[in-house]
Amino acid sequence: MLGSKEYLGEIEYLIVSDYDEVPTGSRIRFEGVVDSKPVITHTPSIKPFNIQVVRYFVNTRFSVDGVKVLYEGPAFLKKDQKITLWGKKKYDHFLAVKIECDDFIIQLD
Repeated sequence: MLGSKEYLGEIEYLIVSDYDEVPTGSRIRFEGVVDSKPVITHTPSIKPFNIQVVRYFVNTRFSVDGVKVLYEGPAFLKKDQKITLWGKKKYDHFLAVKIECDDFIIQLD
């Protein structure tokens, strides 16, 4: 069910209680419980033109109440932890930009 609105910076997010009713591409905020252990991956970038510097991208993948979530950074969460997510609903996952739990806030700037 669609609810009220909240701003994160200058971007407006809808506060929702039912994730499935929200159309793809919407910026939303919802609460849930982490279903399983999050997986944090380090992926090396491609080295263009034989440059010796390699950058690593860190992603965290997890599930909240059956919704697949991707956070582009490290998110040190626990299974069964209650969290609030801000982000954008994609076709097959939710792209989180802010994660809030009881102990801390993780946010992309």
